[in-house]
Amino acid sequence: MSVRVLELRNVHKSIKGKKIIKGIDLELFSGEVLGFLGPNGSGKTTTLRMIVGLIRLTEGEILIGGHSIGKEFVKAMENVGCIIENPEMYDYLSGWENLKLLASMEKGITKERMKEVVSLVGMVKRIDDKVYTYSLGMKQRLGIAQAIMRRPKLLILDEPANGLDPAGISEFRKLIRKLAHQESMAVLVSSHILAEIEMMCDRVAIIKQGEVVRVTTVENIVKDQGILWKVRDIQLGKKILEEEFQAAVTIKEDQTLLAFIGEEQVPGINKRFMEADVGLIYASRNQKSLEDLFLALTEGDEIV
Repeated sequence: MSVRVLELRNVHKSIKGKKIIKGIDLELFSGEVLGFLGPNGSGKTTTLRMIVGLIRLTEGEILIGGHSIGKEFVKAMENVGCIIENPEMYDYLSGWENLKLLASMEKGITKERMKEVVSLVGMVKRIDDKVYTYSLGMKQRLGIAQAIMRRPKLLILDEPANGLDPAGISEFRKLIRKLAHQESMAVLVSSHILAEIEMMCDRVAIIKQGEVVRVTTVENIVKDQGILWKVRDIQLGKKILEEEFQAAVTIKEDQTLLAFIGEEQVPGINKRFMEADVGLIYASRNQKSLEDLFLALTEGDEIV
């Protein structure tokens, strides 16, 4: 049975009087991988920094393992493992010596647990080699081993695939899925590689201008059909879809309109296009991808 591990309740953050985060509500469950996406300046990094306690929230509450980071910070952080880009380690030591050093600073980490995480991340054959001989992908694996030694309920990964080649990214994706399922961890991962997020995650949350504008399952993204319209007056068509039908719309490279709506709305939209003399040429289905959804919701802003 899934357990709620992370919960954001009406979280706000203001810096020098400017509202950066505007009432975020979000939850993450054990055994689940949630992709957290946002364009430049969306507030994604600020949100992650609040979750791990690097900056304080202005209003609202963040709970990790049922503990409020504002009232029970130490207990909340005991449930968190985190990697921000490249993990920190001593290159002149072996992988095992790095783990041993970290374990000496924590309570209750046994040699058996250390061996268990080494096996989980697939480092058994190289764990006694010096870290400076590791590839970036192997360092990422060792970093994850460090992060999960004390069995955190929540694992946070910020741009974990940076610098990895395609084979390394594929291996990393499989590892994250394995950790979520075998260790029952809740994993929050941010990445600019949308195709990998789509393959790695169970759900995605998209943030724009300090607000979470969509939370949906990857399964629904794959299943759902977007609708394409070819019209002569593309700006008028876009305005009608957005203002009268509250649809998330993007203009594709082939100058068609793409919107994510229920098919039952299509006849009414087509009729409205005819009344407004938009110049409707055709309407058709379009298989939706995470990239399509992201671009529609963020109006093509750059993801970081």
